[in-house]
Amino acid sequence: MIPAMRYCLPIAALFAACAFLGTAWAASVYVVEVSFSRADVKIDGGERRTMWVGDSSPEGVTLRSITDDAAVFEIRGRLWTLKPGQGTYSQTTLQANPNGQFFLMAQINGTPLPALIDTGATSVAMNSEDANRLGIDYLRGRRVVAHTANGPATAYVVTLSTVQVGEILMKDVPGSVLEVRPKELPLVLIGMSFLRHVDMQRSGNTMMLQKRDY
Repeated sequence: MIPAMRYCLPIAALFAACAFLGTAWAASVYVVEVSFSRADVKIDGGERRTMWVGDSSPEGVTLRSITDDAAVFEIRGRLWTLKPGQGTYSQTTLQANPNGQFFLMAQINGTPLPALIDTGATSVAMNSEDANRLGIDYLRGRRVVAHTANGPATAYVVTLSTVQVGEILMKDVPGSVLEVRPKELPLVLIGMSFLRHVDMQRSGNTMMLQKRDY
């Protein structure tokens, strides 16, 4: 028996999404150690690396100075003063459209794609055309049945190298590729394989996502 997965596809609202898409991502930094003129850091949860004053990382992080026992970083024009054991908050704020849905520009494997926050989706889901464009060999994944608003559809379970929503970046995220036409699934669904790792706080039309530290 082929396993089933659940997806919520509000198709009628998806085509109005473009006016509400936004993008605001930045690297997250965690400071391991600070010494004279250098800091050892982890960026986006990666391996420990050393930055010297004046260095800029490929992710856009610049070490501006060392003051006492703290390091001063510039990230997207904002200055952060961090001591060892401290880091920037991986969080983002989203605005709902008039229908109460949260559209955004996400980055999937480093490529920007229009997306929708969907707590009814089991995983991060996309159509097969987008998957091919990203070079995802989804046919090698486990075949499942996805229950969508348009009925059952064949889907393949994959692992996405990175998924980034705002300033929140996660690696090795479970995803799925649905064999449907782009007009049936024009956006990436940011489902629970990503959302279960964040705290979601909604106030009116504003939602804040913050990555959990564990």
